[in-house]
Amino acid sequence: MLVNEGALVLKFWFHLTKEGQRARLKALESDPRTAWRVTQWNWDRLKTYDKLQNAAGHLLRLTNTPGRRGW
Repeated sequence: MLVNEGALVLKFWFHLTKEGQRARLKALESDPRTAWRVTQWNWDRLKTYDKLQNAAGHLLRLTNTPGRRGW
């Protein structure tokens, strides 16, 4: 609908490797000011990282539709 009205819609995907995510969680956890942000849920998600990446890639492919290019 937005594209049909002339809007340019851009989709960005910021990817963080499994190792990068692990390092990020460890860094947050080791700092008393940010340790509260890391929960068991975060570590559980890291265990399913590969499945989540596959699902996210599939979702991005499914929602990628060509727009009308009148500009």
